[in-house]
Amino acid sequence: MYGKLFASCFTGSMSGSGADMFAVWAYVLANSDMNGTVELNPKLIAVMIGMPEDNVKAVLEKLQQPDPNSRSREQDGKRLIRHGEFLYEIVNYLFYRAIQNKKAQTEYMRKYMKEKRDRERIVLLKCANVNNVSTTVNNVSTQVEEEVEVDREVEGEEEVKEEGKGDCKGGKPFSESIIGSKEKRAALRKQAGI
Repeated sequence: MYGKLFASCFTGSMSGSGADMFAVWAYVLANSDMNGTVELNPKLIAVMIGMPEDNVKAVLEKLQQPDPNSRSREQDGKRLIRHGEFLYEIVNYLFYRAIQNKKAQTEYMRKYMKEKRDRERIVLLKCANVNNVSTTVNNVSTQVEEEVEVDREVEGEEEVKEEGKGDCKGGKPFSESIIGSKEKRAALRKQAGI
């Protein structure tokens, strides 16, 4: 298990309570379940954190007492409520767990949205680059086709082509000679992710 220790713990009414208080409190938070219930055996805690058992008992007693200076009015400022010989409930556990979950969720969403915007930018850049190349090729192709038509009309040639000859080398249309066949263009678009 683990638990988060909020900085406000050190600036509130526990401030100045000594190292024993904060050592036991950290143990309490780290060993609680998801509902704020924790088993606290003073003898075991004393061995685990290296302090006399009487000191652990004194701290647990203090944590169960009302604290008029506590920020929380819940249970008169008590931090622990005893339910059995070693079974305790952390009074504000669910409140602080909700805070840490909301912060974690906010941080997750911030990172998720940043990554999503970055992915969208990359796709837009790829599309823009492919569209610019495609537009340039189409414009050049259209311009050359118009010039070829004009040349043929001026010379009075008919639209008859000799076999094996076309607008460009090898009898291929101009658009195919620059960028390749439709299949090649489709492959380029697929590679660019559009």
